[in-house]
Order: sequence, then structure tokens, then C-alpha cells
Amino acid sequence: MGALPSSLDIDGMRLWPIPWVIVDESECLARAWILREGELKEVLVETVPT
Repeated sequence: MGALPSSLDIDGMRLWPIPWVIVDESECLARAWILREGELKEVLVETVPT
């Protein structure tokens, strides 16, 4: 279960409370997260074929 925010990412999320996309290059995986009321929540990301 890669693409998790680091502690540095979470510090940034406290300053900028918007969804953050975290990429795990080794697994070729991207997930989005937001910090709400001190709790980390995953945000659904819909991909659209081009």
C-alpha cells in the first residue's frame, strides 16, 4: 500500500488544507490525501482515458 504521505507532507497539509497527490514511483501508483480535523483521509481520484 504505497503512495502514503510522509511526515513532511503532513506538516505541509496542515499549512495548505487541500488534496495532495502522493506518488510512489517504484509501484507506479498515485493516491490523493487530505488532512481533515487532524485526520488523514484518502480522496478518490478518477482517471479519464485520453
